[in-house]
Amino acid sequence: MKNIKRYSYNGILLLTFIISTSFRISKINDPKIAIPDINFEKALIKGGYDENTEPDGFIPLSKLEAIIRLDVSSSEITSLKGIEYCINLVHLSCWNNQINELNTSQNKKLAILECYSNNLISIIGLNENLELRELRCSRNQLTHLDLGNNLKLSLLDCSSNQLSELKLNTNLKYLECQGNNLQNLDVSGSTKLLELTCHYNQLLNLKGLESCTTLKKLNCRFNQLTHLNFGDSTNISYIGCGNNKIADMDGFYKCKMLESLDVENNNISEIDPAKLLNIKSLYVSNNPISKLVFQKGSKISSLTASSTLIDELDLSNLLSLSWLNLNQTKIKRLILPGSSTNPNKIDHLEVSYGKLLESLDLSACTNLDYLSCNDNKLSSIQFGDSKNLTFLSLENNKIRFIDFSKFINLRHASCSGNLIQKLDFSQNQSLQSISCDRNRLTELVLPKDPNELRKLYCGRNNLTKLDITEFVNLESIYCGNNLINSLPLGKKPLLTMLDCGNNPISTIDLKNCEKLENVTIDSCKIKDIDVTSLKNLGFLDIKVNKLTKINLLNNKNITYLYVGRNPIKEIDLSNLPDLLELEVGNTEIKQLNVSKNLRLRSLFIDYLGLTSPINLCNNNELTMVVSNFIKTPQTLVIRDMRKLSAMSQIHSTTKILKCK
Repeated sequence: MKNIKRYSYNGILLLTFIISTSFRISKINDPKIAIPDINFEKALIKGGYDENTEPDGFIPLSKLEAIIRLDVSSSEITSLKGIEYCINLVHLSCWNNQINELNTSQNKKLAILECYSNNLISIIGLNENLELRELRCSRNQLTHLDLGNNLKLSLLDCSSNQLSELKLNTNLKYLECQGNNLQNLDVSGSTKLLELTCHYNQLLNLKGLESCTTLKKLNCRFNQLTHLNFGDSTNISYIGCGNNKIADMDGFYKCKMLESLDVENNNISEIDPAKLLNIKSLYVSNNPISKLVFQKGSKISSLTASSTLIDELDLSNLLSLSWLNLNQTKIKRLILPGSSTNPNKIDHLEVSYGKLLESLDLSACTNLDYLSCNDNKLSSIQFGDSKNLTFLSLENNKIRFIDFSKFINLRHASCSGNLIQKLDFSQNQSLQSISCDRNRLTELVLPKDPNELRKLYCGRNNLTKLDITEFVNLESIYCGNNLINSLPLGKKPLLTMLDCGNNPISTIDLKNCEKLENVTIDSCKIKDIDVTSLKNLGFLDIKVNKLTKINLLNNKNITYLYVGRNPIKEIDLSNLPDLLELEVGNTEIKQLNVSKNLRLRSLFIDYLGLTSPINLCNNNELTMVVSNFIKTPQTLVIRDMRKLSAMSQIHSTTKILKCK
């Protein structure tokens, strides 16, 4: 029995010795690897790759060798020194750091590398990463990439770098290299390429497209390409090559499956849409095109042909058309598809700034949601059922009458610059914005529901009254240059802009408009105004009134102040630290103190009868002083006259003194 106990005890001692020895050997065989970047080490600790909870500058080798997928993105890392020991690493995400250089030569198994949004000047060892399938290295400072050996690479995003040279393999499926300095790009033999994005470079040549038989999408906008050769491509469905120097369409006609084509801002003078058999979206703006002819059976649903030479356009065969933009094209005659009994599908129509269109038949446009026909010669428009219309802009035409009662879902109405005498918006309960300034309005009927309207611009008309007291959600009001003699505002908790100048208004109450930032009440008959509650006020124009005083002590945010041509005798500007421009001309002010207005840039002081000098010694940002006309000789005390711009105009009798 004693022998048995002795043997058992000896066995335990031996086992303990073996375990402790093995532990010491494992420690010796698992050296610690230096990690110089503390933020890299912190990210490794966070990922569970260290026994320590606090960084000590080292990580066990076994931990690094065990890493297969590593995400250290957005960790403020400047160096990935130590990554070379991650010999089993397959997927590395280190984007959004401040890494300057990356060496992946020892990461032989690396298949996915995401290192975008760093400060990378180079990536060393990519030619050793033969398993690499995806590389995302955009938004860095790389100047060249050689990926000729990376035959398994199928996705490359190297956009927004400084690349002037790019060597590729022929197995790529997705290539994004936009925003670089490339002048030449060769994709010859890339028979698997599906998408190519290379816009915003300096490309003179894009070679090998004819061999990219699987290509579906190409974006090569904003380059200097003069031609594109697609061969007999049967798969490409989208081409964006706007803003180049392409002069003919021959290369595009071979793309039988093409559905969307953007050739805007090129030198193309002729386009035959009939040769684009499957085209649905066609963008040809800013080309010297004089005509477009569309055959029956055309599938086009979106057409943009602004800034062209087209003066007549027959779209009657475009039965699928839903989007049309002809802005800045001098269209005289426009025929739209469909009829009043056979409505078309158009929901977005822009025919603005052509200046020649005199009539427009929209009776077939029952799906219309957005209509813009500004700056033409329209005297009338024939509308059909327009209950879907939400945006209407007919500015600067010759329209005398519009029946808005049809547009029951209208949210934005703009008919400024016409010949309209009466407007009735009573049925437009969804209206959020009305612009009807520069007409001949004598009557304006606002929506019955006052809660939706946010912006009202009805200035430069002949209105004698405007009832807006119930419209509590108004944010902007422009009713200046009318004949309004009374303007009760009521409560306007959201109002930030008010312009009611050039009206015979004698009183105005702003107390319930606390959020006002911009106020113009010039050329009225105001004798008294209280702006003490307007703490957000930044712009105040109250010139040409009958004010004898103004309290600005609560308006420290004012940057622009115009109080000229009022019988004001004194003004306290001491609490306006951000004042940039001041106009106090033709008032009865005898003394002007701008010593607290350190940011003042412009000062207008015509027709002042000052009894003491204006001290400008503190106004170091002042660049313009206008004092052409004076009541009495003036004296300016200024630090450096040379700072004043050529726009300054100072009366010849003005005495100039230098600051002491």
